[in-house]
Amino acid sequence: MKQRPDGTLEFEPRACLACHGQTTVPGRQACPSCGGSGNGPRGGKGKCKACYGFGQEPDFAHPVPCVPCEGAGRVMETEGDTLPREIWETLPLRVYRVEREQTWNEAYLGMGCIYSVTDYGSAWSADDDNRLLAMVRETAHLPQVCQVYAEGRPCQHVAIVVTRDGYAVKVGWAGSGDVTRDGVTERALAR
Repeated sequence: MKQRPDGTLEFEPRACLACHGQTTVPGRQACPSCGGSGNGPRGGKGKCKACYGFGQEPDFAHPVPCVPCEGAGRVMETEGDTLPREIWETLPLRVYRVEREQTWNEAYLGMGCIYSVTDYGSAWSADDDNRLLAMVRETAHLPQVCQVYAEGRPCQHVAIVVTRDGYAVKVGWAGSGDVTRDGVTERALAR
């Protein structure tokens, strides 16, 4: 995946995740323990312990073509793939401090966030935003492309919303002024 000069992404072929670029995967054969039924030795509700109830096991002696890549060993990148670190490092980061606790979503679910951290006030009490910016840049869980790109365009910036008990890394989009969907705006948070 490459970033074009206009900021859009150019998707390229990559190794297939199913066969790891090998073009084939192990075939399947009936489980010798259950004869392919998936049932345990006495039938009934118990599952076969050898094949975990699937009735099949890998047959490494007879490989078959990989289905996702159709035996080519390569597939095209998509918006569901992880954003490369080189592109992540070009996105601008901004720190916003909000006098509140993390929302339930930020603390437990992380929906709408690239990721969130409950640090019990470490980021809130730190005076150096540059250290937080560097930490997020270097140790970030790289997001999927679809989290920071919409309609082929990158987000305006990545917002680090610091609260009294943690921080959430979210996406800021141009035009709306909103950093998040929960009412936090650039105007309200600018320091």
